[in-house]
Formats: sequence, structure tokens, C-alpha cells
Amino acid sequence: MVMGEMKVAVEALQAGLVLDLQQNPGMPMNKRLYRLLRQRILLGDLPAGAKLPATRQLADALNIARNTVLFAFEQLQVEGFVETRTGDGTYIATTRMPAGSAAGKAQRKVAERLPDPVAPVLSRRAHDVLGQQFMSPRISGGTGAFMPGVPAIDDFPLLKWQRLVQQMHRLPDRTWLSYPREGGVHELKVALSQHLRLTRALQCRPEQVIITSGTQQSLDLLARGLTDHGDDVWLEDPGYNGARSALLAAGSTLHPIPVDDEGLNWEASPTLPAPRLIYITPSHQYPMGCVMSLPRRRALLAYARAHDSWILEDDYDSEFRYHGPPLAALQGLDDAGRTIYMGTFSKVMYPGLHLAYIVVPDGLAMPLIRLQARLYREGQYPLQAALAEFLGSGQFASHIRKMRSLYWQRQQVLRHSLADALGEAPMWCGGSAGLHLVTLLPEGIDDVQLSQRLLQRRIIAPALSLHYGGAHARQGLMLGYAGVKEADIETAARILAEEWTAAGTRANV
Repeated sequence: MVMGEMKVAVEALQAGLVLDLQQNPGMPMNKRLYRLLRQRILLGDLPAGAKLPATRQLADALNIARNTVLFAFEQLQVEGFVETRTGDGTYIATTRMPAGSAAGKAQRKVAERLPDPVAPVLSRRAHDVLGQQFMSPRISGGTGAFMPGVPAIDDFPLLKWQRLVQQMHRLPDRTWLSYPREGGVHELKVALSQHLRLTRALQCRPEQVIITSGTQQSLDLLARGLTDHGDDVWLEDPGYNGARSALLAAGSTLHPIPVDDEGLNWEASPTLPAPRLIYITPSHQYPMGCVMSLPRRRALLAYARAHDSWILEDDYDSEFRYHGPPLAALQGLDDAGRTIYMGTFSKVMYPGLHLAYIVVPDGLAMPLIRLQARLYREGQYPLQAALAEFLGSGQFASHIRKMRSLYWQRQQVLRHSLADALGEAPMWCGGSAGLHLVTLLPEGIDDVQLSQRLLQRRIIAPALSLHYGGAHARQGLMLGYAGVKEADIETAARILAEEWTAAGTRANV
């Protein structure tokens, strides 16, 4: 290739890179150059036998690093698109079909279609999960008011926690760095079982505890380990949509069961099939906040025993109870071993920790630990060891006490601020525990539309109706207060009241 032709080729590459940069801004430059050269070779714009510019010359001409060019050339050489001649440079490989031949024309047609994006083909289960209209909204730059389930991350003792984590990473047990298959660090299981016996009245030994990477993994593990495709599962209605997603993905047949003031009310639907799993939040129903009564708990335990069902007790935020002594867990009442207790550290500490746990009957422990190791591989053992020290040293309990007082104060600010802004007290649900309140809306106001209007003003208030899986959904908003400072609660409450009032006016026109 003569110098004039080389200059034209370099300029064409430069123009192509600029265009590609506009179309794919997140792609690294080395992959961008490789892809551009590969496409030009396939299209015949860089013909077989043509000599490419030297790497340094091309880098200077394109104003990019030489290593970027070297990566592209080496990748093309590995794939057979170019060949290097010692002491002479890099050439387009001569093994391609002649451009004018029928095979060459067919190759060019195929290449011309390559840039077109290919529509992803997902499974029916994936479409079922993604098609549900219950994902929590997000805003750029953080969570803000009134995102449910977010603790006061700014008030977490981060420096103390970092010292523990660094200590465990400096001097780790070497078995933590391999492929452990223990269901979690033993010291964490011991500390956690002691904590749960004292605070939640669980029947719990360390051998029954399995540490997971979050509630969603706990649900997935239990669904895969205890159900087959199509098995019947009961869920609360309204209920936790994360559980609905995990069980849908496992291929379960879901049956939304109405919730009343005493919790799950399966007796109101006598034709229900006997379930394989029953998912409940009895100590603080999500999202309504009611507590399952003792007669209802005993009746449910008797039903599970009679029908060989497993109860999944999700105790996601019971550490933050504001009135009276802590409630005993349902699992502590179960003398037949049909209840699996689930907990998480994301509400007590911070969501990014990604650590949760399940407490299972003795006979399930080893099979589920083996299944966990086979499906997900365990990890984060140094982090688990730091958490064991955090519990054992008393820092965990101290943090809970501090946050319980703070969250109660913030709940009161939310109640008073919204009542003042509206001119009347709204109808609240819950409040005896947890990190959020539900406020019911007057007749005629659409909670989804109101939630969307609030999101435009950077207020997150998920619609209650999206947490229903059956008919007769109630209209309301979920308002998280735990992670919002008092001044921000007051400001957000005024914005909420403005949109609420405007929605009511539109409904009455």
C-alpha cells in the first residue's frame, strides 16, 4: 500500500472511531478499534494482502495509546484476520474469499448485517418476573425520601466496622480463601444462634444456621431445594414482591392469600390447594404492618403439619419494635419442625452488605448447605468473620438500640409533618415496628399516578396497589422514614401533601 493510500485508510479509521464513539460511549477504546478493523476487513474495505500502518504511526494518527493499537492487532491476529511478517509489518490475511467471488459477496452480506442488534430471547419465567409491575422506583444520586426498607446508613458505625473487616482480611483463615462448603463461618453461626435464642425465642443451634448472600438468595435456595416446577405456594396479599419474584423464577404456582388484622387469612378461601410452601411475615406484615395473632399462628402451624407444608417465616426487620417487648418468632412455637426462619442484616446494618441467613430444621441443614455450595459457591468468609466479632462484642446490639430510638423519632416527625401539611391526619397502617408506614388514600385517588408524580419531584413513595397479586387492591403509599433526616422528612412531606391535594382535586372534578 503506497503512502497516499495509507493516509486515506488512516483517515477513514479515524472517522470510523469518532462515529463509533458517539454510538457506543461506554466501550473501551481498544475494543472499539478492534471491532472497527474487524468490520472493515469483513466488508473488504481493507483488502486481503494490504499492509496496515505501523502500530506507533497508527496510534499517533488516531491520537490514542500505542498499547490500544497493539491490543487490537493481537486480537485480530489470534482470530486469523491479520498476519505478522517478521521485520515487515502486519498484513490483512490472504485466506479470505476473493471480494468478487460468490462466497466473498455472501460473506460481505453477512458482515453488513453484523452491526444490527440482536433481540434477546429470554425464558418464559424471565418474562413472567420482568413483566410484573412492582419494581421500586429509583432516582439518580441516591434513595432519598421516602424509599422503604433503607436504614440510616449515615449513622452506621462505619469506622469500627472497617477496622474489623480489615483485621479479618489481614489475617484470614486460609480455608476462607478456597471453596468453603460450611454454610457460613462457624463463629458467625454461633453468635447468631445465641442472639436469636435471646431476642426472638428461636429453637436454634449453630448447625441449623445457613448464611446466604441476601434474602433473595435465601428464597431462591429454599424454592429450588423444597419445590418442583408448578408446586403451589401461598403468599400474603399484599406482600413482599421480592418473594413473588424469586418464587415465580423458580416456576412456582402462586396463590395470593388476603391479609387481615390478624395476618394471613387462608380460611377465607376454603378451595385453596394445599401448598408446598407458605411465605409469611408474621411479626411485622409487609407492607401493612400488622402482627399475626397467636390463635392464627397456632392454626397455621397445625395446617402445615397436617398438609406437609413448609412455612417460610421472613423476619426482616423485627429488631425495630417500638412498643412492648420483642415478639417471639413463629419458629419458636413449632414443635413439628415445619418452619424455616429467615433474617437479614441489610436492615440492621446496610443493604450493600449482602448477608442474610436461614435457620432450618436439623434434617434440612446439610442437604441445603450442599445445594448452596453447588448452585452459588459460598464466599465473603472474612466479611462473615468480621460480622461474628461485631455481634459477639456487643456492638451489634448497641447499634440496634441506638437506631430503634432514632427511627421512632423519625416516624413521629413523618406523622406530624404530613398531618400538618394536609391539615388532617391521614389514615396510617402499621407503625409499631419497622422502617416504613403505609398511608391509605381517599377514594378516587390513583396511587400509581400519585407515586409517578411524586417521583418527578424526587420523592419515592411506592404505590401500595402494586404489592397485591389478587383482586381488590387498596390504594395507598409506602413511606420509608428510617434513612431520611428529620428536616428532609418535613420538606418531603410538604411536597407529598401538595401532590396529594392536587390528586384529590382532579378526582373530584
